[in-house]
Parts: sequence; structure tokens; C-alpha cells
Amino acid sequence: MSTGTGIYHSEYNASKTEDLKFLQIWVIPNVEETKPEYHNYNIRPLLKRNELATFISPSGNTPAHLLQDTWFSIGTFDAGHSVIYRMHKPRTGVYIFVIEGEINVAGENLSRRDGIGIWDIESVTIEATSETQILAIEVAM
Repeated sequence: MSTGTGIYHSEYNASKTEDLKFLQIWVIPNVEETKPEYHNYNIRPLLKRNELATFISPSGNTPAHLLQDTWFSIGTFDAGHSVIYRMHKPRTGVYIFVIEGEINVAGENLSRRDGIGIWDIESVTIEATSETQILAIEVAM
């Protein structure tokens, strides 16, 4: 979704029996006064177990793009598996959010719904200490 010059928007849970859990993440674009847009993307074909899949980027090589130096990556990992997250650009930082499970990153143990921001690095190793799903958001600093 791009709010561009402004929009009205709301989210709701259509189920009367199941809880709804989602993340609402706002990114300030580097271009103003754009046309509001809303799209749905199927990222399932990108997903591979024990790999991070980048599904949003500033370029056109991912299902969705942003008008900002921002990359969104997601992955599901087996316990004991490690992955190296490499920054896409200098002077960016990455926020790693644990959707489910537990990880160790930069010497910190994180659990479900924990997050950590890391910057001034070129890469960081993320180790799954249980079956885990994470979201990594790299942004300009």
C-alpha cells in the first residue's frame, strides 16, 4: 500500500472465532505527492525453508517495491540453522523481528515477538535456536 497524497484505510478481523494478528509497518517514502495504491502480492513462490526471501525492495526485482531504500525479507528456519543477513547498501541498518520461535543474533537471545535493531555493519549472523520465522527490515539510517 502506498498512501501517496493521503488515504482512508482500516483493517478488521472478519472472523468471529479466530484472533487476528498482523504487523502494520509504515515506511516514509523518499518521494512525495504520489498516487495512492493498494496491491496484494503472493510471496509463497519465493519462500524456501532455511533461506531469507526478499519480497519488498526499492527496485523492480521483488514482488513489491517501495519508494525508499528499504528491503523486507522473511524466512522460516529449522532449529540449529544459521543464515547471514548482508546489508544491501552502505549506511543502512536492519531490524530483525521474531514472528515465531527463538533466535540468537549479535549475542542476544530473542523470542516470539522480540526484535533487535543493528547498524554500522556489513552483515550479521542469525541463528535459529528453535524452529523460527523471522522478518528482517533493512532501512536507511
